[in-house]
Amino acid sequence: MALILCLGLVIRLFGLEQLRLTQDEMSIGYNAFSIAQSGQDEWGQRFPLVFKAFGDWKLPGYIYSSVPFVSLFGLSNLSVKLPSLLAGMVLIWGLYLLVSKITDNHWLGLIAALITSLSPWSIHLSRMGFESSLALAIFILGLICLIKLIEVKKRWQLWAVLAGLFFSLTLYTYVAYRLFIILFLATTVILSWFYKVEKKKLITLIISFSLFLLPILPMFLGQAGTARFSQVGIFSDTGVVAQIDQRRSYCYLIDQKILPKICQLVFHKPQVYLERFVGNYLQFILPSFLFLEGDKLEYLSDPGFGEFVWVLLPFYLIGLIGFLKRKDLGSQILKVGFLLSPIASALVGEPQIVRGSSLLPFVIIFVTYGFKEVWDLLENKMVRIVGGVAVVGLFSFLTINFLVHYLFIYPREFQAYFFPMGSAPANFILENYQNYDAIYFTDDFSDAHILMAFLAQYDPTWYRQNIIYPQADKFGFQHPTKLGKFIFGARQGQTFLCHQEKRTGKMLYVTGPTEDLPYTNSFTGFSGVHTQVKIVDLDKVEANLKQEQLWETTCGSATK
Repeated sequence: MALILCLGLVIRLFGLEQLRLTQDEMSIGYNAFSIAQSGQDEWGQRFPLVFKAFGDWKLPGYIYSSVPFVSLFGLSNLSVKLPSLLAGMVLIWGLYLLVSKITDNHWLGLIAALITSLSPWSIHLSRMGFESSLALAIFILGLICLIKLIEVKKRWQLWAVLAGLFFSLTLYTYVAYRLFIILFLATTVILSWFYKVEKKKLITLIISFSLFLLPILPMFLGQAGTARFSQVGIFSDTGVVAQIDQRRSYCYLIDQKILPKICQLVFHKPQVYLERFVGNYLQFILPSFLFLEGDKLEYLSDPGFGEFVWVLLPFYLIGLIGFLKRKDLGSQILKVGFLLSPIASALVGEPQIVRGSSLLPFVIIFVTYGFKEVWDLLENKMVRIVGGVAVVGLFSFLTINFLVHYLFIYPREFQAYFFPMGSAPANFILENYQNYDAIYFTDDFSDAHILMAFLAQYDPTWYRQNIIYPQADKFGFQHPTKLGKFIFGARQGQTFLCHQEKRTGKMLYVTGPTEDLPYTNSFTGFSGVHTQVKIVDLDKVEANLKQEQLWETTCGSATK
């Protein structure tokens, strides 16, 4: 087991600095830094239980878990990712314990741990500063305590309290676990009741869970509790009404009498929502997403690879079918967890490894159980050896294929999908900060303020005194318009270049690669081919254009 943990740690640490931070990771890091420095978040709230951040209201678990690392190692890529990385190690160890327990087989536990340490899903979660990764590790600990609670006859109170503690902590950590944990616990209590588990165990579990949840419970009922779902949920999709109207319009064009009445009955919001939810749900648990395609968002998954190598697919299906036949309470609880885990993600959209991370351990459990089922089925020793060598060989080849691409190519080829500006242009801007009266960022770099605050490690008090926010948009987001000399807004390069009076003194303009504007500096991606950032010293460009007699060509019509 120690070797598997070491292997998992090496893979998760290797080249970690090559992965750019996303806006959310930088926000988590800077809020942890602000708490460590001043005891207040970026909005000035003292030790809050929910962080407003961009207006998405982040839960406190991951931010507070980052505070010790930020305090020890400073605000860096590594310090923000360390809680997630350690959570990934807990996940490997936890699945070893869990599978060993439910199968009563140490070797199956080791197989589960090995698959966890090498699965693309688990690796990527652990290498990103995701709240979901920490919530998953805490959930696994709660699940282990729950299984122990059901089985033990003595000293069960400790397991009841620990299970309640861990399950409640997931609700402090990641929003997608709220619905899942509540449904999971409610179903578990009902199942346990029918299986005649001692009532005092269940009552103690419920009480401990409720008590640990009390401090954050008021947050669930206000804006902070509903904001994220209202921003991204399928019920917030404004295209639903247009889709329904289009279908009903076609019905009317075809027949103006009977068909429109039928269409009004069959085409409506509940039908569309149910259709989308079921489609999202089935996509999540079916093999194509898990073993062939993976997450469609490039910053969440290496394109071209599934979340597990495809050689495990038959064992997943065999294990799932085999596990459905088990009747013991522990197995029933795991089956319920499997069925409930995709719900939160399905209510938002297509399968996503972050929102649906609670599905990961159940897939690994079924894959491992599938190995057991196949092993028991093959009684011939030689067939077992040949089959085992073939599976191990193919698994090793596919895993190495993934790791080479993921560790070396992926962080460089897809770096712009994490954040479109890297540290090189950002540090260039910071180094030249004093040379300009204003530095303007276009909206090609959404939330660039958090990148600059993160890299510069601005004093939190200065940050709060110098940041300017507009009114929140209809989804509750607030993206700053100004931070010190930094100004954030839409593209205005041609206007600033051709109308000196519209500039704020000596001005530096930072824009994306597609804006057609002369520039003084540019920064490319790793390949050195594709421009990612253009930086324009407006005074220099104006002087150059006039010297080369290109001013009229560039700005003639704009200045008239």
